[in-house]
Amino acid sequence: MKKRKNILAVTVLSAVALFYGYSNLEAKDPHAAQEIQQKWEVYAQNEIKKKLLETYADAIQEFNLDESQYTYNSLRDEEFKGLGKNDSVLLYNEVFKNVIKEQKQGDFEPGLFLKNDLSEAVVLYKELESGTNHMYVFKLNDKDQWALVDDDSKKGKKVEKVQYKSLKQFTADTLTP
Repeated sequence: MKKRKNILAVTVLSAVALFYGYSNLEAKDPHAAQEIQQKWEVYAQNEIKKKLLETYADAIQEFNLDESQYTYNSLRDEEFKGLGKNDSVLLYNEVFKNVIKEQKQGDFEPGLFLKNDLSEAVVLYKELESGTNHMYVFKLNDKDQWALVDDDSKKGKKVEKVQYKSLKQFTADTLTP
């Protein structure tokens, strides 16, 4: 008798699942699920970018940099604005050797600010734990190679980690009229 009840329960649940479909959005409409995933990725990247720009703004203010003289570049770019690919690689290698290797896990991503006349590059980042801003200045030397010429750190305002909605929450908010 107990075995029949179990079989009956499984059969009923299976029939209900087949009749009503899966409750998961992807099973109902894979195209809609993929579209929501893509929108969420854009949303998440924008939230990260806003937080990074907030950290750079604090560092720019602390170090009294004239923003109008510099162009922001992400260290993720293959080529920095105004520099060719080879010069970008040489600059990145110096930044990696002197900045990125020294960062602690959880610190905010460094931003590269290239002087408009391409004579100088400033790398800024903020420590997550303390809010300390770091600045590294690189210049071209006589051999057309980038070299670290100055580094400094100053106490800045503490900034919280990036907070954004999970994909599940984003999906629920997106589907709610």
